[in-house]
Amino acid sequence: MTTHRISLSERQVENWLNEEVVGQGIPRRSFLKRTGFFLVGFSLAGCTRLAELETGSADFGPLDPTQLDSWLAISQDGNVTLFFGKVENGQGVFTAFRQLVTDELDVSFDRVQVIAGDTALTIDLGGASGSDGINGGYPTVRQACAEARQVMLELASKRLGVSVEQLTVRDGVISSSSDLSKSVSYGELIGGQRLNTTLQWNGEMGKALTVEGAAQPKSVDQYRAVGQSMPREDIPAVVFGQEHFVADVRLPGMLHGRSIRPPVAGSRLGSVDESSISNLPGLVKVVSQGDYVGVVCEREEQAIQAAQRLKVTWSEPSGPPFATDVDGLYEYIRQAPSRFDEVAEDVGNVDEALGRAARIVEAIYEWPFQSHSSFGPGCAVADWQNGELTVWTGTQKPYSSRRGLAAFFGLHQEKVRVIWRKGPGSYGRNDAGDVAFEAALLAKEAGRPVRLQWMRHEGTAWDPKGPALVMRLRGGLDGAGNVIAWDFEARGFSQQDVGSRESSPGAT
Repeated sequence: MTTHRISLSERQVENWLNEEVVGQGIPRRSFLKRTGFFLVGFSLAGCTRLAELETGSADFGPLDPTQLDSWLAISQDGNVTLFFGKVENGQGVFTAFRQLVTDELDVSFDRVQVIAGDTALTIDLGGASGSDGINGGYPTVRQACAEARQVMLELASKRLGVSVEQLTVRDGVISSSSDLSKSVSYGELIGGQRLNTTLQWNGEMGKALTVEGAAQPKSVDQYRAVGQSMPREDIPAVVFGQEHFVADVRLPGMLHGRSIRPPVAGSRLGSVDESSISNLPGLVKVVSQGDYVGVVCEREEQAIQAAQRLKVTWSEPSGPPFATDVDGLYEYIRQAPSRFDEVAEDVGNVDEALGRAARIVEAIYEWPFQSHSSFGPGCAVADWQNGELTVWTGTQKPYSSRRGLAAFFGLHQEKVRVIWRKGPGSYGRNDAGDVAFEAALLAKEAGRPVRLQWMRHEGTAWDPKGPALVMRLRGGLDGAGNVIAWDFEARGFSQQDVGSRESSPGAT
């Protein structure tokens, strides 16, 4: 196994300790003091991931989906941590998975916590899209929990001298069904020992990832927490203004950035007159690369002022690449040559069926470009240390973001860590991805951590739009009113033109 390590500075360790434990609303420092452990894992794998971050030798190498330790950890006092490769966008996903862990492992709900969307600590389950958090993650987490329970039963069997069949589990304590004096807790069984339990992995990452084990998950009728209405810990924090969003991330020595946009899309950078803001207080650097221009200052209001005052000339395109009026847009979509065709399903001869239909119902729908306009513009914080990059972002796709950032800066993925924090909205296409790339560029040029907050007008004008479409639907009915034909065709700007993920920055 190849291991890639970095050395974290004291301020990175301090920042990590002051961050909140995901889903707990308390700083990790307080969390560690209260629990009395750093996170003694199912084996030491879960422990190692967090402990190395504090001691200064974090392993950014790829996590191993075949290792049970990559999914779960149990502390000496019986608390369970799920390392979860998706994110929480307000649907209650974390609560649902805490319920699943509760049932499969036979522990109490309040003993389960979730660490999610951190590429250094969690395996890629695809982040979030299409509201697939439950159906996309449940099979894998369910199997991992079932395997963990079986492993604990086997350990208890050896410790207590009782067959597995004679053991029962309640709230993380395994007891002999015939002699209740014989019992041992999950925490006592761990004892800091490395278990190295292996799962069978299908070799896929992201949404397609699955694992299998020797253990059989419980049947649904054995569940007690799943399906029940459980309190969501994240709701009070949001309601009372205590939630920490990505915009709240702060690092020691952090600078603030702003981007300068051209007047219209497709403009080329002409010149940048840095002398126009040379006397502004707090100015650290003007960054100009390709057709991108940004400023970095000590304080946020200074960055806003610098962006407004910096004199930049642009060479505007002679005209837009296609008609921008509504009617012209849809005609362009209808007439433009197709770059990519996909037939989702083709059964029978639809034209022949329509030809013998007693009645044809037809409709055309025109769908404009859509800005998903989150309740706040995108924000990201980036920090470079020893040639390695850490980014805090509100993206739905932290693993795609890591791939894209690595490609953008010519790094191995192991050199990039992306840490998800709740953002101002998660609607599939917003400015969370682009702002992370810009923050990373500014931080690299400035040599210090940079927080980049887009402005409201930027988030509306420059976010990756939901593509415009023209859809044609036809249905044929026979004399009795039965549907005998159905035809659906959609033409629009494909994801080749408007990428919804950050994994391929050159294509967006």
